[in-house]
Amino acid sequence: MAAVELVLSAACCRLDGGAHFHHAISVIGIVLEAIEFCRNRAQILGGLHLSVAPGEYLTIAGPSGSGKTTLLRLIAGLETTQRGRISLTDHSSVRPTPFSIAFVFQGGALYPHLTVQQNLEFSLQIRGMPAKERKARSAEMASLLGLLDLMDRLPEEISGGEAQRVAIGRALMQKPGLLLLDEPLANLDGPLRGAMRGLLRRVHRELGITTIHVTHDQEEAMALGDRVALLHCGTIQQIDRPQNVYRWPVNRWAARFLGFPPINLAIGEVRRWAGASIFMLEPTLGEGEMLPDSVAQRLPVNTRLEVGLRPEHLSAVYPEADAAPQTTSRATLQRVEFTGTNTWWQMRLGTQDWMVRGVEHPYAVIGSQWCIRADWQAAVWFDPTTGKALSPLV
Repeated sequence: MAAVELVLSAACCRLDGGAHFHHAISVIGIVLEAIEFCRNRAQILGGLHLSVAPGEYLTIAGPSGSGKTTLLRLIAGLETTQRGRISLTDHSSVRPTPFSIAFVFQGGALYPHLTVQQNLEFSLQIRGMPAKERKARSAEMASLLGLLDLMDRLPEEISGGEAQRVAIGRALMQKPGLLLLDEPLANLDGPLRGAMRGLLRRVHRELGITTIHVTHDQEEAMALGDRVALLHCGTIQQIDRPQNVYRWPVNRWAARFLGFPPINLAIGEVRRWAGASIFMLEPTLGEGEMLPDSVAQRLPVNTRLEVGLRPEHLSAVYPEADAAPQTTSRATLQRVEFTGTNTWWQMRLGTQDWMVRGVEHPYAVIGSQWCIRADWQAAVWFDPTTGKALSPLV
């Protein structure tokens, strides 16, 4: 099989860094066409297409084994694909060099015998830059990343979060046109992950470097990316702005992958009865939920459909409340999860469990009966056979 063709082209344009990092940075765009990669006869990536604009921050999210790291390694030239084409477009007056792409590994991979300053300056030193200029550059980068007080320490003398900042800084010292981040926050605890997310966005805003960041953390992907690409079974399932990927998933897998608690899915049919539209749930079609006309008129009648409703689009109402929804369905409270910012209830509706946004109520005890109010305007509808989403009802 033919090896991947790597195409580099130059255009006349320059991008200067932010206030803390003034030397010019060339920005690279990238296009991947029909990329295939196999290892030990097992296909990892199959016919993958992807385009990243110069200066974009793209996050790639997917479960373990979906091919995220392999994709980064192919872009970096650390792996050779069997088929496909990778095109890099350098937007500067200087042709790309081996230093145009920087890779930050999950563990940071700092040189243990070098200080923070020496790690930062490593790429400049091997290129023969004078010590005085290297020191000035590393001081600028350390200021940007909050590392000035750590410059004389060895990697074993700093925290995990500090080590990740050093690894990112060392990559940025190359003046890369493309920054590849492989699960850079995976080994950090919750508060530190949040701080590092803010740092990554600030660095990107100030330097404008094209960034591809892979992660299995859906919240991280949506918080950081200008766009989010969902990778599953070696192909991009969906790529769009985070809000669109979350609100309008293209298929059942994308809907399930994003969101916690996960989306509620149920199969049924839309029935017309006495001038009203009812979504009748399987398996017995004995439980029905009334649909607003604005939603029902866009759905096929007497046809099996799968509906997806995220937990935040469902709420529980006590049956005797004046605001109880018009429905014959009753759901039983099975479990309560308090997460600090939200309370989630696991409810048994018919033969299926649903996750619903909970409320404080004196009768909110396990086994109590409730009605469920749904925001049907926020529902996503799928073909139950193919799993593909129907056109958004907007």
